[in-house]
Amino acid sequence: MEKKIIQLYDANKHENLVGIVKDLTGDQINGMLKKYAALGKVEGVSLLKGLFTGVVDPGQRGCVFKTAFGILRDGIAKGMLAVEFGGTLMKEADSQSSESLIEIVDSFMEALKGKEEIGQRVYDVFPKIISTLASKDMISHENSHMEGKEFKSHILNTLCSGRWESHAAVPLTTMFKDIPMSVDEATFVIDKVLRMLGKLELKTLPGVIHQLILLESIKGSKKKVMYDICSFMASLNEKYQQAERTMDEGDIISDGDSLETLRMTEATTITHIVYAKKLDNESASHFLKLLKSNPTFILSPFVIALALSLAHDQFSEEGILEVLKKTIFHSFQDAEKGKKCRWMSDFLPEPCDVTTALCDVAKRDFSKTGLEQVSYGLVKLAFLLMDSYGPRPSPFGKDSGRSSQSKGPNQKTCDLAIEVLKDLFDGPESIQADILERTLNSFLTNTNRVCTHYVDLFRALVKMAPLTVISSQSQLTNTLYYLGMLSTQTAEGILQALQPLLQINVSLKDTLMLILRKAMFAREIESRKIAVIGYLQILKHFQVLGSLPMSLPWSQDTMPLCSQGVSVEVHGQRKMPANYESLVCAEIIGNLRRCLTQPSEVRKTLYKGLYGVICHNSRLLGPVMKLLLHQLQMYLGAQPPIKLESTIVTQGDKVILIEPLGALLHSLVQCTIKAGRVKAGRAPDMIDDVDEEEEGEESLDEVLDAVTEKISALRDELIEAEMEDFRLDKAADFSAATSVGVKNMLLATQLVDVYDILLELTLTESDEISMEAVDQALKLFKQRSQLHSIKSDKGTQAAGKNAKPSKKTTPTNISLHCLSQTLNQMFGDPLSDQEAITKLKDDTSFCQFMVSVSLDKLRLIKGGTETAKDTSAARRERLFQALCVLARVFLEQVNAGLYQRVQNNAKEKTTTALALEGLELVTSIICSQFQAKLLGFLQELEPSVAEQPDEADASVGVHIVLKKLQRMFIDVLTTDADNRVLALRDSGSFPSIFGTLAKELDIESDQFTQVQAWVTKVCTDYSMEEPLIAKRMLSLHWDLTIQKKGGGVLIRSVAQDLHSTLGDIDKDAEVEDRTNFAAVNNKNAHQITLLMLSWCDRLLDEVTWLINNKMTKIGNPGATDKDLDDSQNDDSVRHLEKVISNQLGLLINSFHEFTQTAVPPGLPLNNTVKSLAKTYDALTLFAKYFLSLYTGGCGQFSGRYEKLVKLSGSHLTQFVYPFITYVQTTQAEKLSYIPKTKSKKKKNGGASGDGGLMKGKAGQVMREGRLIPNLIYAIENYERFIIRLSKKSKVNLLQEFKLSTSRDFRIISATVDAVLEEGSDDSEDSSEEENEEDQENTKPKPKKRKK
Repeated sequence: MEKKIIQLYDANKHENLVGIVKDLTGDQINGMLKKYAALGKVEGVSLLKGLFTGVVDPGQRGCVFKTAFGILRDGIAKGMLAVEFGGTLMKEADSQSSESLIEIVDSFMEALKGKEEIGQRVYDVFPKIISTLASKDMISHENSHMEGKEFKSHILNTLCSGRWESHAAVPLTTMFKDIPMSVDEATFVIDKVLRMLGKLELKTLPGVIHQLILLESIKGSKKKVMYDICSFMASLNEKYQQAERTMDEGDIISDGDSLETLRMTEATTITHIVYAKKLDNESASHFLKLLKSNPTFILSPFVIALALSLAHDQFSEEGILEVLKKTIFHSFQDAEKGKKCRWMSDFLPEPCDVTTALCDVAKRDFSKTGLEQVSYGLVKLAFLLMDSYGPRPSPFGKDSGRSSQSKGPNQKTCDLAIEVLKDLFDGPESIQADILERTLNSFLTNTNRVCTHYVDLFRALVKMAPLTVISSQSQLTNTLYYLGMLSTQTAEGILQALQPLLQINVSLKDTLMLILRKAMFAREIESRKIAVIGYLQILKHFQVLGSLPMSLPWSQDTMPLCSQGVSVEVHGQRKMPANYESLVCAEIIGNLRRCLTQPSEVRKTLYKGLYGVICHNSRLLGPVMKLLLHQLQMYLGAQPPIKLESTIVTQGDKVILIEPLGALLHSLVQCTIKAGRVKAGRAPDMIDDVDEEEEGEESLDEVLDAVTEKISALRDELIEAEMEDFRLDKAADFSAATSVGVKNMLLATQLVDVYDILLELTLTESDEISMEAVDQALKLFKQRSQLHSIKSDKGTQAAGKNAKPSKKTTPTNISLHCLSQTLNQMFGDPLSDQEAITKLKDDTSFCQFMVSVSLDKLRLIKGGTETAKDTSAARRERLFQALCVLARVFLEQVNAGLYQRVQNNAKEKTTTALALEGLELVTSIICSQFQAKLLGFLQELEPSVAEQPDEADASVGVHIVLKKLQRMFIDVLTTDADNRVLALRDSGSFPSIFGTLAKELDIESDQFTQVQAWVTKVCTDYSMEEPLIAKRMLSLHWDLTIQKKGGGVLIRSVAQDLHSTLGDIDKDAEVEDRTNFAAVNNKNAHQITLLMLSWCDRLLDEVTWLINNKMTKIGNPGATDKDLDDSQNDDSVRHLEKVISNQLGLLINSFHEFTQTAVPPGLPLNNTVKSLAKTYDALTLFAKYFLSLYTGGCGQFSGRYEKLVKLSGSHLTQFVYPFITYVQTTQAEKLSYIPKTKSKKKKNGGASGDGGLMKGKAGQVMREGRLIPNLIYAIENYERFIIRLSKKSKVNLLQEFKLSTSRDFRIISATVDAVLEEGSDDSEDSSEEENEEDQENTKPKPKKRKK
């Protein structure tokens, strides 16, 4: 029978089918279809179509449809047969009765409840059935009648309410795409799928998420789905990572639940999402908006990887990378704001560990999962971060470098980028090549910028994988060719980073030496300096294993090693020559000798670097010392002992220095001291083997003796020499306007440098200072002081009478080691002859000179210019030890000086004052650059710190030192002015030290609370007439206060004190005498006013930033509903309203006092007007915030804000307008005074320059007058938004406001003409009276009007 049906259908004899099929029973139809379906025969399709064609009876057609649907549901039909069956059923669904389709739907729902899999093709047919039923007007189901749409909703509700098996999740999610749904139904279905994600197996997740993305692109909310998917994947990652951390070593995780499986699942999911986003451009834009509006959402490994995968598309790359860049930076910035301002920390987003998230992504090997674009995108992001937030040139073109002090958001972001690139460099070779290429290209594309961050990265890459870097030797060589075009700092960093590679690759070394040899004779001076630095770096890191002869082939005909055929392979296939080290050193020193004919900048670079070379490679001591001695002998003579004239060249009016004599002698002295130590200790690496030296050559001892003899003779001759011998006596010209004066100034500077170097040598020749050394040192210092005095006095005279003497100390070459050792001998624990030390200490000028020079050195170290060059651990340790010695000496000197009666010179600082300033500098350096060694520093400073039981906690030591310094400061404040050794003006370092050490305390600790209470008590109880002390103590009070709470209360208290001190703008009014802080008085009111206004501006900036941050989430179209709910719930709005209202209310009360204060004219008055305008701007922004809440229906203000608005009207605005009148009156008085002063000057024959000065003052007053309109506008703008908010909220907020004064800023020409005419007549009358005797018959000329 079935064959006949198939034959008739294939023969297109459809009429004959009716007679055959009509007599078939349901069992027969069922049997025939299942038989062919089970056999998988293609004829089964013709059989099914033939049955549908021949069946006329609706009941019989329903039987065929149900049978075929059951075959698909049970999975009997396979492959193409199932596809054809499904297509046929979809065509016939419209012709089926509602009862038949409902019965099929019920059977499908029952099958879903089972745990066995259902045929996949049935999911293609089911949407068609639901669509057909939804189009029906009325349906009967389970004794109830409903519309087709209601039945569809019922089925969807039933499907989403039941439990899904994992195998059904993907086809069900796919099926929902083809079912027509309303927005609510689609949201309900999507929520069900999202809830199911946590119950599915990992292998099922990618397919479900892919179908869900396609579903939401058609039906649902794109923002919500992506947010929930990413949040789920982030939580899943955290769950598996936590399980792996807590897992014991013996635990075994199945492959289906391992972290590696999760990584594969994440990769597959990302691939599916990227594919889905490519099909829907609108969906990709929604994802970008989602990234912009949810910073915490971005900072998870899955979202970062997904975003970087989407950024592989060139159309989305720029936007996504920019969002990621800003989000990473803002995460560090928000954390920084939270630390600095505790009252804002509750409103800032929860801190995200962006470092962990990015490094987690960087450490993954995406090459195994086919997502290499993530790694490439992360490389682009890291370099974008370095470009955007790397170091920038500081003012005046000086390179700022990478600060070693506390890191800000910019440097933290840049450091994170470096860490990410280091993690990525452990990945595939393609990623390594990309990173290395970008790093080297960055040097060439940023020749005019600071590149220290790229140098740090390159150094790290070389250290991690030197062989990998060497494999890109062609790129390295190309970068080296452009070495002369880079800045000196960048080139030095690259050369230093390359040193490990030069040890294993001789061809690279030969190439570098050729490049340096060429750069040595370049036109640019910077290129020559780079060549010298490069040669010195090679010498410093090139260890000579054999002996090195004292006489080296220094002739200019010496051929380089590369041209002599010396070749060494990395893998040792060729052997080095036996004297390879000596040959390399000989060539380099021969090249460096040619620098002695270069300009002074190049020579100075050479001299400064040679000592560092011998510290690392002491076998070069002999040749280096002989080289320097040979150069020095060219400038030594009998009378005078130094040929200063030979160190300069005069070309017309230009005077050029060709030999930096100070640098030359300093280098030779340092090498001599080093050689003396080597000789005394006979270091293992410097044993002189005479047998190995060639005949006729000098030994190290002989060279050392020759150098010592020359320097000693030079010192003796200079001690006896007179300034007339050098033609630098008082009769010499030191004017900067003449070439002779410039020449003499250069010569004097050279000679001062020589004295400084010989002074250091005399003081450090031995560990103990003898009487002979003291006599020599004092004589050298006397000569130096005499020369320095002549140079300073003559230079000041040449500059003119009005020239101010420079406060800067002349730079000196005395090292910090010498200074610390000498000061320790003088004021600390002397090991030398007490009589000699006493003689040194009795010379007050010498003591102050040594301390002053120490301060100059410490300022350079604090600025980073000294420590940037000394990056080695040994040098940093020596620097730390020297700082500890200086700090101990300074503290002892301050402690001793406070209780000794010393004659105080009013014009110069005492040694005690200088020591206190030095203690401040050392403390700042230790806390910023040696924070890890703070405890050791405190133990050196105060021995009792080491006796504490908890030595690991530095806070205890900080508190002990602070208490000691606090007692000293109180002694200074309580001592009478006549009996003070340390003047108040010189005690300004105390508050700075307090603030620096207080930063090292935990703000929740008792020590911090005690320090804060002490500072408050000092400011409250002690009067400080010195403005600097009062300003710094109150600043310290502010810094400590804002770390625990807002600063509004402190601002209000200071404003009350200033009102009492300065008086009221109404001279007849009596001001209540309220003294909150005794530190505020008439002598420092000007400075305290500016300080208080700066506090107001800072608090207003914080409030404004916080309100803007909250308003961004309200107005951002990419924000999710969940995000809006979290940021705009009632509790959040109330808390924000409470805190900001409190801060603004305190500011209003502060300005309520201050607008009644007779503020001094000038900068205090201008800043007050500006701060008032900023206050109204902040109030306006707060009103806009609540206006946006009302507009969006997200919230409303409470009575607290209503009180704030009323307070602003009653206590601020009503007092601002009288204050504006006071400001205008003050400015009018200043303006009216200017013409009188001008006419008086003219009458007395004053200089014409005074007129320009008066014009400048008049212009200043006019500029100050422009601030008033800005304030008026801010007030009126605030009132405008209050009116709008009142209408929105239907609450009258204007009860305490009065009608603003009508102000017209238009220029009325008639009024101006009348005033000018009146002024012209007055001036004419006065002119006639003054000149009537000489000009009786002369009619005065009318004055021209100013247009």
